[in-house]
Amino acid sequence: PAAWARIRSEAFHPAATALIRDLPPEGPRVMSIDHLRSAHYAVYRVRTKDGADHVVRIGAESPEDDAPVVNTAFAGTSAAIPSGQLREKTIAEAFAAAGADVSTPRHYARRDGLDALWLPYLKDTGQPVTAGQWHLALTGLHTWRPEAELPVFTNRAKSFARLEALPEATAIGLRNRYDTALEALFETATAWSVVHGDAHAGNVINTGDRAVLFDFDTACWAPSVWDLTHLLCRVGTAGNTGYTAAELLARFPFTEAEVGAAVELRRVASMIAKAHRDRGQLLAA
Repeated sequence: PAAWARIRSEAFHPAATALIRDLPPEGPRVMSIDHLRSAHYAVYRVRTKDGADHVVRIGAESPEDDAPVVNTAFAGTSAAIPSGQLREKTIAEAFAAAGADVSTPRHYARRDGLDALWLPYLKDTGQPVTAGQWHLALTGLHTWRPEAELPVFTNRAKSFARLEALPEATAIGLRNRYDTALEALFETATAWSVVHGDAHAGNVINTGDRAVLFDFDTACWAPSVWDLTHLLCRVGTAGNTGYTAAELLARFPFTEAEVGAAVELRRVASMIAKAHRDRGQLLAA
């Protein structure tokens, strides 16, 4: 939260733009920098002298960025691959080399506690990503077999971290229900693959003819159906809040049992989110 507050402050922009100007990719110099938005990262549109456009994300560097991913909360797995934006660069480059349609970073730089990831600028139509576009985008990921070692399913620990701020009785009940739903998903899974791990509308651009994925810092080995837990109700814009189980069954090669397990896991995740909203409203009152 402290890092996010720093990124969202007006005082952050001079340091971020200085990093962009001082450490660009090799080649033409930077001509213009326009701030687009700030959330977990500050995002800028950058034009270079050759007329090329880029999207540059600036984040707060963490000591964990160079640390191996260790997932002792699930199967005791670990992998010698960095986290954060540097991990995204590593994985996206491997996806692209395998033929997947992803937004591949062109440059990575870090200085004074900040890091910058340069990506090609893609014009977003602003339209919801269709089920067909999601199918094509995820199929490329699910057929990739990486040479680099990846961790096995990191999302359980990430989800449980959100429970720590809730009352103990609420947290225990949600944790048990989440584990039951997760066990059902793993038991029904017919295939494992590399999954995106966070496949929602904030991590995809609809260019009109295709959907291009980015933000791979949660990519891991897991049941392929895991990505559907995000598509079910988090994908799209206000006019497209998600796909029904029937729509996904029509597009993806998953069984009714797999999709049913994904629906239940998504339902529990929604309950966790609601518990956080309720707690926030109570504290505000």
